[in-house]
Amino acid sequence: MRSTSWRSPGSGPRRRVVEAIGEAKLRELGVSDLRRLERIRGLLSGAPGAQFILVSELGFAEDLKTEAAARLDVHLISLEEIYSS
Repeated sequence: MRSTSWRSPGSGPRRRVVEAIGEAKLRELGVSDLRRLERIRGLLSGAPGAQFILVSELGFAEDLKTEAAARLDVHLISLEEIYSS
């Protein structure tokens, strides 16, 4: 019998885990955008430890940068960071 690395439907974990919740915009993002993602995380089962990933072409408001600097679960990524990698 041939072995495969994938599982048939229904053979995986019974509980799905959300690892990250994110948003990407062309505009500047602020703390209100983070609050919206926090509300979404609260509504999703399996997402209590999900990380927040925010991507913006125009950057981030000072309130969001300050909050992100104080938290381990918030990641701010600029397009410059994406394209310079």
